[in-house]
Parts: sequence; structure tokens; C-alpha cells
Amino acid sequence: MLLRLGSMLARRGLHAASARFAAAPALRLGRSRALSTAPVDDEMEDDIDVDGVAYGFMASQALFAGLELGIFDAIAAAGGSVDLPSLQRSSGVTAPRLQTLLTALVASKALRRSRDGAYDLSPNAARFLVSSSRHFYGDYLKLQIGRQFYHRMGALTDVMKTGEAPSYASWFSDPEVAATYTRAQHNGSVATAKALLKRMAGSVSLDGASKMLDILELPEVCATGNTIRAEQPADVLMSYISGSVPEPVVGALYANAYKARQSSGSGWWWWCVGWC
Repeated sequence: MLLRLGSMLARRGLHAASARFAAAPALRLGRSRALSTAPVDDEMEDDIDVDGVAYGFMASQALFAGLELGIFDAIAAAGGSVDLPSLQRSSGVTAPRLQTLLTALVASKALRRSRDGAYDLSPNAARFLVSSSRHFYGDYLKLQIGRQFYHRMGALTDVMKTGEAPSYASWFSDPEVAATYTRAQHNGSVATAKALLKRMAGSVSLDGASKMLDILELPEVCATGNTIRAEQPADVLMSYISGSVPEPVVGALYANAYKARQSSGSGWWWWCVGWC
């Protein structure tokens, strides 16, 4: 399967490139481009790229595998221009399949390969997929999307047909699942929170504030959330009290939260920055 992944992604990239050159006259005549289902002119730019969607899962899995194996971090740590043997040593994968994975990552533009076989990061890979980058959200992609959501989406057709799907409550009843989800979501939400605070700078004063909001979540998520809170500096004030609440109970939740509100009349917010 991995060999097929690399060869298909690479072949699609080469086909698209050759199609662009070979089909240029056809484009001027308004005919379709060969070997590609991507839109061929401005009038079709809002149309579906069937191949891009259908084969997209291969590129996704290659990306997740690259994160899991530390490929992006290894290239960044070396300052770029890393050859195959070096990546084999850093990843612990010496079999030819690593070459196939790297080919897939090049085809999906996450990596760039020089003529002498050295690998470098693309600008976006360096910015978002390297753990030392301040814009890194690879843990969100790797842990939540790769390990959790990706596989659960395989049941989409059955859910559409039957209407039966597990709830967050049942899913998060497993502490390990809840912890993985929450850690990943935290990584993905940090950039969103920074952007929000940057936009709020100067418009909201928090001087003297000891409490601004509570975060309502499921019990196992609260446990991990409180662990994350304990890792923050002392001036980061946050508490998790119990978001992914099933719609039928939202009304009751609001009513109970109102009853439990402090007698001083301080309010609470339903905080949803990348969590909903």
C-alpha cells in the first residue's frame, strides 16, 4: 500500500506537470486538460478536482507518518539538505519504504528534493510541521486528525444510512482517548488564541482581573485540561469545570449553570476558541 501511495502521488504530480505543458494549446481552444480532473480555466475554478479529493487520503497519511517519524524535525535540526541515510538513522526506518514515504512527501510539496538526493522543508512545512516553530500545530494534525478523526470518518457512510453514531461522552469515557484529544486540541488552539489576543490588544483591559471565564467540558477532558493549566505560568488563570455537550442537554446545562452562578452575580462565558 505504501509503495502504491508514493508511486501514485508522484505519478499524479508528474502527470499534472506534463499535462500542463502538453495541453496548453488545448486550453486555448477550450478543451479539457488530459490526465487531470482539476479545473482547466477560470470558469471552472469552483468545480471539484475529483482526483485531488479521491486520492487526498494518501497525502494525508503520508503527512501524518512524516510527523510520527519525526521527518520534519530531523530536517529542521540539521539545517536542511538531509540525505536518505541520515533520515533513515533519525527515524529508525532503514527499509526502502522510507524512500517511498519521502517521495510521497515531495509529491505533496511538504518536502523538496535536490538533484543530489538531499531533502529540504517547504516553507509551510518549516513553519507549521516543525515542533520548535512558534507556529507548530503538528501535534493537532498527528494526534487528533491522524490517530483519531481520520479513522472514525471511515464510518461516515454507515452513520449517514443509520443515523447511529457514538457521542463524545462515550468516546471520551476512555481517559487515554480524552487525553490524546485534549492535548492535540490544545496544540491546535494555541495559534488561534494568540491571534485572538493580538486582535484584542488594547481593546480589553484585564488589569486586576482574577477570573474571566470558566470552560465547560466533559470530565475526562477537564482532567487533562487541569494538567495543562498546571504547566502554565502562575499568571495564566484558567479553570476547567466540565463543551462538547450533546445538543439535547444544552438547555438544561444553561439552566443549571445559571443556578450555580456565584451569588456575587459574576457571569460565565461559553468559550469556544478552536474547541467547538
